Order: sequence, then C-alpha cells, then structure tokens
Amino acid sequence: MGANQAESFPPGTIPQAIFNTSLTSIPNPAVYTFDGTVYSFGFPIPTLGSQADANLNPAVPANDSFAFYQASSLLYPPTVGCTAFGYLYNVASGLCVTASKTEDAYPQYQGGTLTLEPCQNRNCTEPAVNQTFCTDEYTFPIYLPTQCVVFYGDATSPNSFYGPTYAGPSTVLIDGGDCIFVLFPA
Repeated sequence: MGANQAESFPPGTIPQAIFNTSLTSIPNPAVYTFDGTVYSFGFPIPTLGSQADANLNPAVPANDSFAFYQASSLLYPPTVGCTAFGYLYNVASGLCVTASKTEDAYPQYQGGTLTLEPCQNRNCTEPAVNQTFCTDEYTFPIYLPTQCVVFYGDATSPNSFYGPTYAGPSTVLIDGGDCIFVLFPA
C-alpha cells in the first residue's frame, strides 16, 4: 500500500480495522457530563466535508457515534501526554474526523476546523498527520470508562496536543481546548 492511501466505509459500518489500526473503543455518541456540564461533540449532518459542532449544555446533544482505532504501540509508541494514537472514526458517515491546516509552519492547525474526510494512511503504520488523534494520559484516570481524545497533528512540547473549542462549529486549539469524550471498555 502506498503513502496517503484513502479509504471510506459505507455509512453505519464499524470496521474491525482501519489500515494498521484496530478498534479499541465502544462506538458511542461523544457526549459526556462532567461537574454539571454536558460536553457534546458531533456532526449535525454526518457527510463528506461536514463541519463538527461542539457545544456545552446543548438543547439536543449529538447522537452520532464515534470509535477510536488505535495504531500499534510498537509502530507508534506513546509519547508524553498521549497513551495511544489512532483515528477518530464517525460511524454514521464511514469517514474519519480530520483537522484542516491554517498555517504552512507550526502551529499548522491552530484554529482549523474539524471535518469528515476519507480515512488516510501516511505510510501504512500510522494515520496521516491531519487525522492523528490520541488518548490523553493526563486525564485518563479522571473520566473512566470515557476517555479524553484530542487531535495531535503537528503539536510539539510544551503544547502537546489540540482540543476542540466547545462553542458551536468546532475549531481546534493548542492546549486550552477540551476533550472529545470517547467510551472505552471498563
């Protein structure tokens, strides 16, 4: 398989693997209540190119399901801040959550939108940079069995990852952003 291959799945499909990754979470809406606040992340119309909507305490929480597909830790080892890397897959559309670039150099994704695009594979061992998400090791014990998933992209220390901004149509933000809450087995 060559670099930058793209793959989409029939809407509603839950594949066992996306390229060299495997399904590790339970497909479920990315909605979580913490300390009296409801975090709701989703795509109002889950189709190619749709823009994410991230809201706090929405009148109607998102109901489209997401799954996390983890790359092998042997091929893509954990780093400071991230316990695992992989794709964030939208089941309703059969597409991957994708960040758009806003700059040619670091930070390339600051303020970029999150959309749905075919899943891409950079080199057969890991997701393409604009589709690289990770589970946040710092929040791991806090939200179990839900976990905090954030966009990694081109992030470098001390700004180790990006989170969505919970204020309507979703952008990504270096640190200071919030988690996309994904359900993992207990």
